[in-house]
Amino acid sequence: MKGIGIIYLAAYLISEVGGEVQVLVMTGEVETAAYYDYVIRKGNPVGLIQGYKSQGFYTVDDFNVGADGIWTLKPGIPDNVDNIGNFAGAENYKRPDGQKAFPGMAKFADTDNDGKITASDVTIIGKTKPQHTD
Repeated sequence: MKGIGIIYLAAYLISEVGGEVQVLVMTGEVETAAYYDYVIRKGNPVGLIQGYKSQGFYTVDDFNVGADGIWTLKPGIPDNVDNIGNFAGAENYKRPDGQKAFPGMAKFADTDNDGKITASDVTIIGKTKPQHTD
């Protein structure tokens, strides 16, 4: 047996960001999660959901394919450095050492504009509290 992931109902982290206290809540497999999926911040509604903002999928147009069959991301296309999730199909594409992205893999927004998709690109993507109108 390779190993067993321990699943918790939730894990909490209380931290201070820019002088403001925030509570982060992680659900799911705590040992393998790249970020906390819920956040509570002063002055914001309870139940904010944070995560990676979807940009669809990497397409063949995002890559240059060399004569050697290596699929290299074009300049300006960010790579999924943190390897968010396990994606079937990776074995079908030769890629440069260290590159995670391949055609068909989920593509996320580079919200901090550093040229790669990492945990620092996690942003608010929704809320659990529905909006009501009068």
